[in-house]
Amino acid sequence: MTSFASAALGASAWRASAATGAPAYEALHTVLSGLKCNDPLRTVTILVPNQKFGVAVRRFLARGIDGRAGVAGLSVLTVDRLAEQVATPTLVGSGRRPATDAVIAAAWRRALDEEPGSFALVATHPATVRALAAAHRELQEIDDAAHDAIAQCGNPVTADLVRLHRRVVQVLAGSWYDVTDPAPRQRRR
Repeated sequence: MTSFASAALGASAWRASAATGAPAYEALHTVLSGLKCNDPLRTVTILVPNQKFGVAVRRFLARGIDGRAGVAGLSVLTVDRLAEQVATPTLVGSGRRPATDAVIAAAWRRALDEEPGSFALVATHPATVRALAAAHRELQEIDDAAHDAIAQCGNPVTADLVRLHRRVVQVLAGSWYDVTDPAPRQRRR
């Protein structure tokens, strides 16, 4: 682990960095002890690069701090999960629901049923939907100009992939929001 960042929303942000391994955990422990020294129930959010690091951090902190077993008032989140938590009240208030993996798969099945293009021979196979849904997540990371470049590369499969991705986005747009990735879309705007 190269660094840990911790913040209490609406308050101050702290950053602790250490090389890797035990020194990184000790740096996190020191920052967390400082944040909770006067108020052990103070809410603290620790941002981690991915879920794997989150599990490791939670396990390390389960040992406790400052002689107390465990840690209360602690959230260990990825940036995407934090963005989802911040954005969800607004999105739900607008009447939109989270686009879970099952919802995205259903949207892909619908798009393939309507006009499968190059995927006609494999459109009904579950592995096709899984692969296209995975590609959908990757395509969510890039802007429309990049989609156009991919679609125009001369390969009919990639052109159909982008066309179908745009159809899935259109199908989901009115009633659903992306649960995994509100942050990158905000960065692109």
